[in-house]
Amino acid sequence: MTGRDRRRNAQPNAAMYVGYADDDEDVESIMAKFKAIEDAKGAKGGGDGGSGGDGVSDGKELTEEELIRATGARAPPKERVDYSAQLGHGNRANRKGEVVVAGTVELVPGHVPPEEIDPADAKDAADRLRAGEGFALEEQEKCDVGSGNDARDPASGLPSSGIVPGVDVAMVNLKGFDAHTREKIAENMPHAVAEHDVDEFIDLVSQTMRLDAVAGADPSLESAAKTIAESKTATPAHRACAKALVKLCAKDPKEFKAKSKGVGLVVIRDGGIPRGEYLGAYCGELYPAWRWFEKEAAAQAVRRDVKRDDEVPTFYNAAVERDLHDPRGYDVLFIDGAVKGSVLTRASHSCQPNAEMRVRIREGKYSVEMVTTREVRTGEEICWDYRCQTDSEKEMRRAICLCGSKNCRVSYLHYNGESELAAFADENCAVLHDAARLLTSCVDADALRLPDPPGKGTPGKGTPGKRGGHGGKRADDHWKSALIAAGVRADDEGMLAGLPQWARKFASKCVATAHEEKKFLTHSLYESAKRRAREAIEAARAEVAEYETDPESWLKRAGRNATPPTVPREPSDADLRADARAEASGIHAARVQSLAVTIDKVRRVLAVQTPGGDAEKPAAGVDVSAAPPPLRLLNDEASAAHLAAYGARLPPPRHS
Repeated sequence: MTGRDRRRNAQPNAAMYVGYADDDEDVESIMAKFKAIEDAKGAKGGGDGGSGGDGVSDGKELTEEELIRATGARAPPKERVDYSAQLGHGNRANRKGEVVVAGTVELVPGHVPPEEIDPADAKDAADRLRAGEGFALEEQEKCDVGSGNDARDPASGLPSSGIVPGVDVAMVNLKGFDAHTREKIAENMPHAVAEHDVDEFIDLVSQTMRLDAVAGADPSLESAAKTIAESKTATPAHRACAKALVKLCAKDPKEFKAKSKGVGLVVIRDGGIPRGEYLGAYCGELYPAWRWFEKEAAAQAVRRDVKRDDEVPTFYNAAVERDLHDPRGYDVLFIDGAVKGSVLTRASHSCQPNAEMRVRIREGKYSVEMVTTREVRTGEEICWDYRCQTDSEKEMRRAICLCGSKNCRVSYLHYNGESELAAFADENCAVLHDAARLLTSCVDADALRLPDPPGKGTPGKGTPGKRGGHGGKRADDHWKSALIAAGVRADDEGMLAGLPQWARKFASKCVATAHEEKKFLTHSLYESAKRRAREAIEAARAEVAEYETDPESWLKRAGRNATPPTVPREPSDADLRADARAEASGIHAARVQSLAVTIDKVRRVLAVQTPGGDAEKPAAGVDVSAAPPPLRLLNDEASAAHLAAYGARLPPPRHS
C-alpha cells in the first residue's frame, strides 16, 4: 500500500470535516481538530488513533454527532429533514419563508448574512445588491413589451412561487456516467439496433437510474438495465439493448459503472414542468468579493494540508453582477449555497441543459433566477450549464462530467488556456508590465518623462511620453476615459467607490488593457476558428473517400453501428466572426469581474491598514480615499541612498 493510499484510508473524515471548519480558523487549529477526530475514532473502535500500525483505517467511522462532539464544531440545526422525507406529502416543507433543513443544506427563502463576517460588512453586501433608482434591465423591459406582467417573468414585482421540494422535485443523491462510458455502451449494443434507438436507450437508462434514486433504490447501471429488460412498456430494441448492458456490467463492472454526482433535483410533478417556467431564485449566504476569496483561499489551504488539494471543488456558488449600465455602476457579489441556500443550489450541471440562469431586478434588488429552457418531463433532472472556466489543463481534465448526455463535453470546465488567450497576456501582462502600470498610477505620469516604446503608439494617443505629447493636456487628465468607455464609473459609485485616486488610475489602465485584449482576441479567435473549420472539412473529405473506397474496412475500424461519414457544411464567415466577437466579449466580461474582485480586496487591505484599522473590524464605512500609494518616485539622491543601503545588506563577495 502506498503512502497516498494510507493517507486516503486513514483520513476518511478529514474531507467531511472541512465543511465544519470555521471559516476564520487557522491551519493549526484545524489540524488539531483532525487529531481529535482520529482520537475519537480510536476510542470508538478500541484501537490506537483509529488505525493500525501501517495507518490503515479500522473502518470505525464517526457519525455526524460524534464528529461534532469530537471537534467542538458548530452543529447544524437539530430539526432535520432527510432527502427521502421530501417525497411525502407533509406540509412543513411547503410553508413559504420557513427554514427547512435537508441533508447538509439548510433551505432558506432568500439571501442570508454569513455568520463569520461582521454585521456591518454583511449589511454593506446586501446594500450593494440594490439597483440604481428607476433602472431596468434590457431583458426585463423586453418582457414587459412582449408579454405584459407575465407571472413567470414580470417586468416589476415578484414572479410566482418557484418549485417546492417534495411536490415538484425530489432532492436525492444521484449517480451518473461520463462520456467515455456512454461511448463504450453504444459500441457494445446489438448491431441490429439503429443508432437513434441506442441513444434513446442510454437516455432511458439515465432516467431509470434517477427514478431508482427517488424510490430509495441503488441507482446503478446494472439495476436500471434489468428494470428496462423486464419492462412490458419498453420497445423490443430497448429490451435488447438492456439485456446486452446487463451482460456488460456483469463481465466488466469497473468499466460499466455509474459514479456518484451528489445531490440533484429530479422532477416528480405530474405532467412535468413546462418550458419557460420560473423555478425560483438562487439564494444563499451573500459575500462581498474580498471575503469570498479569503474563504476560498482558506479552504484550499485546508485541502492542501490534508493532502486533498488534487480534488476539483464542487460548485454551490454563483456571482451576481450589477449591470454596467446601472446608475450605481458595475459591482459583483458572491452567493454561497453550500451550507445555507435555496433548493436550486442543488441543481446539477449538464452539457445538454434544460434550464438556465437569468438576472432580474426584483423589488429594487438584483436577483439570480433559474428558468426552464424546454419542457422537463417527470423523472428528468433539472440541470444547467455551469459555464465555469479554468486556465489549468490539469484541473480541466480532472473535472469529469457525469451528465451522460449525447453531447457531453467530457469536462464540466471550459479550458481557456489556449494559445490565442495566452499570446496577448504574454506580450502585455508580464510582471514588469503590471509594475509599470502601477508606477504610472502612483506618481505624476508627466514626471516620469518616459519615451514612447518602439512601435507602441505615438504621442497624443494615450502613450505616456514627454510633456506636450497629449495635445497640450497633462497625461493624468486622461485616466478616466478607459473607465468611461468600459462602462465603469470613475466616481464614488460602483466597484471603485471610496478608493484613492491612484487605485482608480490603476484600474483604468487594467480596463484599457482588457479592451485591447478584446480587440486582439476578436481577430485571433476568428482566424483560429476559420483554420479549424477548414481542417475539419478536409479531414471529413478524407474520411468519406476512405469509406467510399472500402466501406467494410471502414466499418470494421469505426464499429458496426457507426454512421457513414459526411462532409459538414462550411460555416459562414459572418457566423465565425459573430462567434469570435461573442467569445472575446465573454472573456472581457470575465476580466472586468476579476478586476472588480481585486479592487474589493484592495479596499479591504487599505481599510485594515488605516490608522486604527484592524482585520477583526468591519471594512464597510472605513474611509480609505486618502490611503498613500504603494510606490513613490525617488529623485537621484534618494535613489543613490536606496541602492547604497541595499548594497550594504548584500553578503561580501567570495574570493577564490
